[in-house]
Amino acid sequence: MNENVATLETLYEAINHADVDGILRLQADDVEWHGPQPFPDLAGPHHGHDGVRAYAARISDAWREFSIHAERFVEVGNRVLVLTRERGLGRRSGIEVQSRPTAHLWTLHDGVVVRFQVFWDREEGLREAGLT
Repeated sequence: MNENVATLETLYEAINHADVDGILRLQADDVEWHGPQPFPDLAGPHHGHDGVRAYAARISDAWREFSIHAERFVEVGNRVLVLTRERGLGRRSGIEVQSRPTAHLWTLHDGVVVRFQVFWDREEGLREAGLT
Protein backbone atom coordinates (compact mmCIF):
# COMPACT_ATOMS: atom_id res chain seq x y z
CA MET A 1 0.00 0.00 0.00
CA ASN A 2 1.20 3.49 -0.84
CA GLU A 3 2.40 5.66 2.06
CA ASN A 4 -0.04 8.44 1.11
CA VAL A 5 -3.03 6.10 1.12
CA ALA A 6 -1.95 4.65 4.49
CA THR A 7 -1.68 8.20 5.88
CA LEU A 8 -5.18 9.03 4.65
CA GLU A 9 -6.68 5.84 6.06
CA THR A 10 -5.28 6.85 9.45
CA LEU A 11 -6.58 10.39 8.92
CA TYR A 12 -10.14 9.23 8.17
CA GLU A 13 -10.05 7.07 11.28
CA ALA A 14 -9.09 10.15 13.31
CA ILE A 15 -11.85 12.21 11.64
CA ASN A 16 -14.44 9.52 12.39
CA HIS A 17 -13.40 9.52 16.06
CA ALA A 18 -13.37 13.35 16.27
CA ASP A 19 -9.67 13.10 17.19
CA VAL A 20 -8.47 16.57 16.22
CA ASP A 21 -4.97 15.98 17.60
CA GLY A 22 -4.75 12.79 15.50
CA ILE A 23 -5.82 14.78 12.44
CA LEU A 24 -3.23 17.49 13.11
CA ARG A 25 -0.39 14.97 13.50
CA LEU A 26 -0.83 14.20 9.79
CA GLN A 27 -0.94 17.85 8.63
CA ALA A 28 1.91 20.18 7.72
CA ASP A 29 2.14 23.26 9.95
CA ASP A 30 1.13 25.43 6.97
CA VAL A 31 -1.58 23.06 5.63
CA GLU A 32 -4.41 24.61 3.63
CA TRP A 33 -7.96 23.22 3.82
CA HIS A 34 -10.81 24.12 1.45
CA GLY A 35 -14.27 22.92 2.47
CA PRO A 36 -17.31 22.40 0.26
CA GLN A 37 -18.29 25.50 -1.70
CA PRO A 38 -22.04 25.27 -0.98
CA PHE A 39 -21.29 25.90 2.71
CA PRO A 40 -19.69 29.37 3.12
CA ASP A 41 -18.74 28.80 6.77
CA LEU A 42 -16.68 25.76 5.71
CA ALA A 43 -15.48 26.82 2.25
CA GLY A 44 -12.35 28.54 3.50
CA PRO A 45 -9.49 28.52 2.88
CA HIS A 46 -8.45 27.46 6.36
CA HIS A 47 -4.73 27.86 7.04
CA GLY A 48 -2.47 25.94 9.39
CA HIS A 49 -3.37 23.92 12.44
CA ASP A 50 -5.53 26.75 13.82
CA GLY A 51 -7.55 26.69 10.60
CA VAL A 52 -8.03 22.93 10.81
CA ARG A 53 -9.12 23.27 14.45
CA ALA A 54 -11.65 25.98 13.45
CA TYR A 55 -12.98 23.77 10.64
CA ALA A 56 -13.36 20.81 13.03
CA ALA A 57 -15.13 23.04 15.57
CA ARG A 58 -17.67 24.11 12.94
CA ILE A 59 -18.37 20.47 12.11
CA SER A 60 -18.71 19.63 15.81
CA ASP A 61 -21.07 22.59 16.37
CA ALA A 62 -23.39 21.40 13.57
CA TRP A 63 -23.28 17.61 14.08
CA ARG A 64 -23.76 15.45 17.17
CA GLU A 65 -22.25 12.61 15.13
CA PHE A 66 -20.25 12.97 11.92
CA SER A 67 -18.43 10.36 9.87
CA ILE A 68 -16.93 9.96 6.44
CA HIS A 69 -17.00 6.74 4.51
CA ALA A 70 -14.00 6.55 2.16
CA GLU A 71 -15.22 4.38 -0.72
CA ARG A 72 -12.10 4.42 -2.87
CA PHE A 73 -8.59 5.93 -2.93
CA VAL A 74 -7.19 6.95 -6.32
CA GLU A 75 -3.54 7.99 -6.44
CA VAL A 76 -2.61 10.77 -8.85
CA GLY A 77 1.08 11.58 -8.32
CA ASN A 78 1.49 13.30 -4.94
CA ARG A 79 -2.28 13.71 -4.70
CA VAL A 80 -4.94 11.22 -3.68
CA LEU A 81 -8.56 11.57 -4.70
CA VAL A 82 -10.85 9.88 -2.20
CA LEU A 83 -14.39 9.07 -3.26
CA THR A 84 -16.50 9.64 -0.17
CA ARG A 85 -19.89 9.93 1.45
CA GLU A 86 -20.53 11.86 4.64
CA ARG A 87 -23.06 11.01 7.31
CA GLY A 88 -24.17 13.17 10.17
CA LEU A 89 -26.69 13.46 12.96
CA GLY A 90 -27.78 17.08 13.42
CA ARG A 91 -26.77 18.51 16.78
CA ARG A 92 -29.98 20.50 17.22
CA SER A 93 -32.44 18.68 14.95
CA GLY A 94 -31.39 15.10 15.63
CA ILE A 95 -32.02 14.41 11.94
CA GLU A 96 -29.71 11.93 10.21
CA VAL A 97 -28.27 13.13 6.91
CA GLN A 98 -26.36 11.12 4.30
CA SER A 99 -24.53 13.09 1.62
CA ARG A 100 -24.62 12.40 -2.05
CA PRO A 101 -21.36 11.06 -3.57
CA THR A 102 -18.56 13.51 -2.78
CA ALA A 103 -14.80 13.65 -3.34
CA HIS A 104 -11.82 14.79 -1.30
CA LEU A 105 -8.57 15.74 -3.01
CA TRP A 106 -5.52 15.53 -0.75
CA THR A 107 -2.02 16.73 -1.61
CA LEU A 108 0.75 15.16 0.45
CA HIS A 109 4.49 15.71 0.73
CA ASP A 110 6.62 13.08 2.49
CA GLY A 111 3.48 11.46 3.91
CA VAL A 112 2.10 14.70 5.38
CA VAL A 113 -0.97 16.59 4.16
CA VAL A 114 -0.18 20.01 2.69
CA ARG A 115 -3.55 20.71 1.01
CA PHE A 116 -7.12 19.42 1.21
CA GLN A 117 -10.14 20.22 -0.96
CA VAL A 118 -13.72 18.96 -0.59
CA PHE A 119 -15.83 18.61 -3.72
CA TRP A 120 -19.54 18.40 -2.97
CA ASP A 121 -19.96 17.38 -6.62
CA ARG A 122 -17.91 14.19 -7.12
CA GLU A 123 -17.58 14.84 -10.87
CA GLU A 124 -15.91 18.17 -10.13
CA GLY A 125 -13.37 16.38 -7.93
CA LEU A 126 -12.68 13.85 -10.67
CA ARG A 127 -12.11 16.67 -13.16
CA GLU A 128 -9.80 18.56 -10.78
CA ALA A 129 -7.73 15.39 -10.30
CA GLY A 130 -7.56 14.90 -14.09
CA LEU A 131 -9.54 11.66 -13.98
CA THR A 132 -12.38 12.35 -16.42
